[in-house]
Amino acid sequence: MIGFEELSLVLNKSSKSLMHMFGPKGNPQASNLFAVIQYLQEQEGIQLEVKARKVA
Repeated sequence: MIGFEELSLVLNKSSKSLMHMFGPKGNPQASNLFAVIQYLQEQEGIQLEVKARKVA
């Protein structure tokens, strides 16, 4: 399991800052969000995809 402490070391951000970013009132910058997603994908051996689709 990956926690805020591990993410803080990898991303060079404080764990408090990460908790705030992903909290109810948080508003992470895209660069921070993508860095977290990239790290989680690498650690879990998965690849997330976003697909566009028309909504009826």
